[in-house]
This record gives sequence, structure tokens and C-alpha cells, in this order.
Amino acid sequence: MTENVKLTDEQNEKKKKGRKPTVNNYFDVREETAVVMFLEAETMKERNEIYNEFLKKPIEKMVSSIIRRYKLYRKDMSFDEILNDTHSFLITKSDKFIPDKNKKAYSYFGTICKNYLMGQIIKDQKDTNRKVSYEDIPQV
Repeated sequence: MTENVKLTDEQNEKKKKGRKPTVNNYFDVREETAVVMFLEAETMKERNEIYNEFLKKPIEKMVSSIIRRYKLYRKDMSFDEILNDTHSFLITKSDKFIPDKNKKAYSYFGTICKNYLMGQIIKDQKDTNRKVSYEDIPQV
């Protein structure tokens, strides 16, 4: 009986069903070390080189994924405008990341992007609520 169980376990390992896992992480160890190098760079030229070579595409991919996943679209702005606005905000806040705390830059950047976009949507909603005309409100 135990031999049959061992045979079926071996057969299951050989014939795994489903999709094979992909290893195409757009923000992996290489990008994490690039963030540390970016923060430790002393000159703007060095920072620009590191950013353009290692960080630009992964950060754009992350921001666009966050916008689409959580549907954080803003009124009166195209997708590219939202992407560029959030990307530039993220770069201005990247100096506050502290790699010594054993936290991942990916999760920090993702949280910054999501909170920024949600804050902007709430701000836009408050502005539209303030500007509503009394004539547009239905009378009861």
C-alpha cells in the first residue's frame, strides 16, 4: 500500500497540471540594488544614469499596473498624464526611502503611488462637490 502511495506521489510530481510559473518580475533584486545605488549616488549625473538604465521602465510598469489594478483614474486627465504625474511625485519622494530598515523599495514605492493617487481622487471629488451649483441640486 505504501509503495502505491509513493508511486502516485512520484507520478504527480512528474505530471503537474496548470500554468508554469513565470519569472518575469519587473521589479526584482536588480532593481532593489539599483534603488540603493540611486540613493547613495553623489552627483545628479550618476543618479540620472542609474535611473535611466535600471529604474525608469520598472517604475513606469509599476505605476501603470497600480492605476489599472485599483482603477485610480482621475477626471479631466488622460492615462499618460496620470502616469507621468504619479511617476514624478514618486521620484520626488524616493529620497525618503531608508534601505537599512530591511524593507523592499517595491512595496514602499507601491504604497506611495497608491496613497498619492487616492489622495488626488479625493481632492478632486471635494473640489467638484464645492463647485456644485444650487440650481443643479434637485429640490425635494
